[in-house]
Amino acid sequence: MDSNSESMKSQADSSDIIYEFSCTPCSEDGKNTEAEYQCVDCRTFFCSRCLLFHNRVFKLHTILNKDSLASSHCQPDATSASKSILQDVCSKHPAEIIKMYCALHDLVCCTVCIAMDHRSCKGVHYIPDIASELSENENSTVAAALTKVRKEMNFLKSNKDSERLQAREQHDEIVTRIENITEQIIERARKLEKKSIDQVNAIHEKINGEIDIDIKSLDNMLRNADQTLDDIANVKQENEAQYFVKIKQAKQQLVDEEKCLKTISDRAVKHIVYEIDEDIETCLAEKEYFGSVSLVNKQMKVSFEDSYAVSVSTDQRDFYMFDMCEVEPDQLVITDYKNCKLKRLNKSLIVTECIDINGRPYGLCKTDQSELAVTLTWHQKVQFVDIGSKLSLTQSYSVGHFCRGICHIDGIVYVCCDGLDREEGPGHVRAFDASGCLVKMIKNDQNNQKLFSFPRSIAESFDGSKIFIADSEKGLITIDKEGKCLMSASDPRLIYPHSFCSANYGQKFVCGKLSNNIFLLDKDGIVIREILKGGKITKPIAVFYLRSQKRLLVTCFESDKIFAFHLTP
Repeated sequence: MDSNSESMKSQADSSDIIYEFSCTPCSEDGKNTEAEYQCVDCRTFFCSRCLLFHNRVFKLHTILNKDSLASSHCQPDATSASKSILQDVCSKHPAEIIKMYCALHDLVCCTVCIAMDHRSCKGVHYIPDIASELSENENSTVAAALTKVRKEMNFLKSNKDSERLQAREQHDEIVTRIENITEQIIERARKLEKKSIDQVNAIHEKINGEIDIDIKSLDNMLRNADQTLDDIANVKQENEAQYFVKIKQAKQQLVDEEKCLKTISDRAVKHIVYEIDEDIETCLAEKEYFGSVSLVNKQMKVSFEDSYAVSVSTDQRDFYMFDMCEVEPDQLVITDYKNCKLKRLNKSLIVTECIDINGRPYGLCKTDQSELAVTLTWHQKVQFVDIGSKLSLTQSYSVGHFCRGICHIDGIVYVCCDGLDREEGPGHVRAFDASGCLVKMIKNDQNNQKLFSFPRSIAESFDGSKIFIADSEKGLITIDKEGKCLMSASDPRLIYPHSFCSANYGQKFVCGKLSNNIFLLDKDGIVIREILKGGKITKPIAVFYLRSQKRLLVTCFESDKIFAFHLTP
């Protein structure tokens, strides 16, 4: 038998041997080697070869020899072993398991890392020895930090989703502009084509007219010449006197006709020539694109513009302007709760009209191009208002509960009801059809838990598929049109959310009355960032964004002023 066969046989024989204690590192490498030593600190068994590598790193660990192993019975029990099993692989040394901890660098790593990078570090420990020493405080701190980071990542992810939607809408808008420019160019070219053809037609008709006159003159002269020749031939043999007359007349006719022929012959032949304007021809030929496209880093900037008093001489009470609505381009209607009025404002935020209303108007929304729906809180009803050249009250219907925020989606009016105190009862949302019949009441979530506490404001999403509710106590709540809760979240920076309004790209603005700030929300109603805090803003109760003017309008508790801010997207 050769030496290789003997070696293989030896390995096969050794693999069949069952040792009382096996070398741990060798076992991990698939070898069956008897352990002659154990490290008490590492709780690991070593053969003599593996112990040499161990001792180079851990010079102060306690080592037991083979005789001590049998007497001390220090092989770990199953329960202890299961608690000390380490499985994570070292990122730097994939063949090694993470077993060690360097207290100096607060780092877990493998034994190779210790040997190479942490040999001189103090406080190097075998992880199973110190795992039980992990403090509850550190555990809770790390868990809280991870929870916070996770929340921030969700916010950032939501922001990125909004950025994607914004980029898509910007793309679509630019493509539409390019298509419109193309249509305008084509339309302009068609107009130029028609005018140019008309211009050529006019010249052509003028030349044709001149030619027609010459041809008619020639036709007349030809007829006269033929007639004269016939007359001369007829009288030549019969009447010498008459023949003489005809000849003399013919000579005069020749003089006239030769003059006419000379005039026609001398007249220059006119050619129609059209020269294309080279500027037009080269304008598009020299262009590769309609314009230029680039990426620009933009962060919304908010700058205070001015404040505008909207009080009128008949006002007698403090001002609670809880809602605003754009009824025509650059025209607003606002609710003056305490003074029981609706006021119409022009582009300059000057009151141009006000109408007394029997009740305290809170929220308002458009139901179509010529009608507003207004909630009357204490009268517990929805009042409709015609918004023609003059504001005028029309029909109304009872809600039967204290009502505040209101929105209109696909023919259904959604109203925020109750929740202020025990007298009002639990907060909820009611839905009414066009005739004022209750079609839905939304109180609880899918787990039959109370969904609302004090719902203040309500608004629809950009596509009308979701409904956002600002609940002063529970925060921001998102439901679908059937009342299913999609999200309920509160942000410690947004205290007592009070009013919603639409922004660009399906986003929303919401104000916090007690936190004195305004936040931007994404299309799903998740907070993106705070855009305004303090300063002129004290207890904000209503926000509205005039998209055409890029102005954010804010009203505050017990103030007769509208604060206007200019937004730079």
